[in-house]
Amino acid sequence: MPTLPVQKMRELERRFAEVEARMSAGPAADVYVKLASEYSELQPVVTKIRAYEKATAELADVNALLSDKATDREMRDLAEMEKPDIEAQLEALETDMQILLLPKDAADEKSAILEIRAGTGGSEAALLPAISSGCTSVMRRTRAGRSRFSQPAKGTPAATRKSSRR
Repeated sequence: MPTLPVQKMRELERRFAEVEARMSAGPAADVYVKLASEYSELQPVVTKIRAYEKATAELADVNALLSDKATDREMRDLAEMEKPDIEAQLEALETDMQILLLPKDAADEKSAILEIRAGTGGSEAALLPAISSGCTSVMRRTRAGRSRFSQPAKGTPAATRKSSRR
């Protein structure tokens, strides 16, 4: 597994502390909004960085206990039992960190429009767009809090089939 960019992690922690300090200094409203946005963007990354550093320190402590000849048998057994859990946690954190440290794409902040169209193939091809557009209008909540289906919206294939069967 590739190693994590330690320099970038330190820079993110430093920037997080700087943003936190500037926010607590009471800046103007527009500056505060920008800082709060950056803070909320950095917070999950820095939280993972700190968890990774804590797990790394725990693993170092466990290894130190295991390598020390003066450690009694019970402590050695506990450390041996704990070591695989810490290693698994470190591996999961490394995977998460690799994803979180990927550079941001400019398109990530933009909105996207998904258009679903009916294809060729007869009435079956038209079902997906009809179902997806009608789903929000078909479901409703009752007063008891349970979900219940209401009558299909007029013009949907389900309403057309239901009225033609009568």
